[in-house]
Amino acid sequence: MAKKSTGEKKVSLFGDVKGEKFGGGNNYLKLEPGEVVHGFVHIRVEPKVDLGGGNDPVDLHVALDPRTGEEIRMPASAVFRKNAELAKLNAGDVYSVARGPDAVKKKGKGKGKEMSVFEILVTKRISKK
Repeated sequence: MAKKSTGEKKVSLFGDVKGEKFGGGNNYLKLEPGEVVHGFVHIRVEPKVDLGGGNDPVDLHVALDPRTGEEIRMPASAVFRKNAELAKLNAGDVYSVARGPDAVKKKGKGKGKEMSVFEILVTKRISKK
């Protein structure tokens, strides 16, 4: 016997019209602990993005997703943003992203809560001219 879906069916805002979709809720990187994706191409940094929830706006890195070829926002986690700044990514740089095991935040806002941990491995630099 087939399992009956209990969730709501997602309806496209575009109706039945087919095409290349940009934006929406799926345009950010989601990785599980232990997962790695190679070949992101850095495009830009979007400054002061308001993520809601009463938090201050943050700068988000945007890259081409090697799996889909679409623009994707990188994680908004402080760990990812700090590592991306340390990496000094420039448009065209190629990098991998790995999500490590979650860790308990030791200080600051959210102390004691679990946080996602990300690492960045830059595999190709595009020289600035």
